[in-house]
Amino acid sequence: MTANERARTTNDKSSR
Repeated sequence: MTANERARTTNDKSSR
């Protein structure tokens, strides 16, 4: 998992 993907996943969880 790249740093960019990691940031994207955390952002998605925050949105939910």
